[in-house]
Amino acid sequence: MGSAACYAATGTDVVIVETDRHQFEALNDGPMPIHEPSVDDLVATHQVAGRL
Repeated sequence: MGSAACYAATGTDVVIVETDRHQFEALNDGPMPIHEPSVDDLVATHQVAGRL
């Protein structure tokens, strides 16, 4: 997810494919299941912008 957020930060539209429904819901609905500095903010920003 960190890489996807970084690509979105460059203006690229990013599509993430997740086959595990529970993992997909966790990524889509709540805090990130992994900890990387600033990724939460990047993901939130680019989800709102429609790039992620």
